[in-house]
Amino acid sequence: MSIRKLLYWSPRLLAVLYALFISLFALDVFSESYSITETIVAYFMHMLPTLAVVIMLVIAWRWELIGGLMFVLLAGAFMLFFGRGGDLDSSLILAAPLFLAGILFLTSGYMSSNAAGESHD
Repeated sequence: MSIRKLLYWSPRLLAVLYALFISLFALDVFSESYSITETIVAYFMHMLPTLAVVIMLVIAWRWELIGGLMFVLLAGAFMLFFGRGGDLDSSLILAAPLFLAGILFLTSGYMSSNAAGESHD
């Protein structure tokens, strides 16, 4: 597998796996004694981070540089949001894959834009 293909597919796979991973946290609403309406609302609220990741993945799939920047910014937002309780380990576990995906998207986008620029000269 070429480095270009690896750089193309690794951030996409990482983002999909990350979305699946954080979706697991939404399942805890079913262990609570909520009504059906409260359960649906709670499940939707717990799925918002997953929705954000999926929307950014769709954007990054087409526009790697923009998407990569968005993933890096989301990693920072996760650090601020989840790290505010002083639990740095948990916030790093949640933010690091987003940051890595962002860097990989940026690298892939940069390489693609350079390759496209070279072929037109």
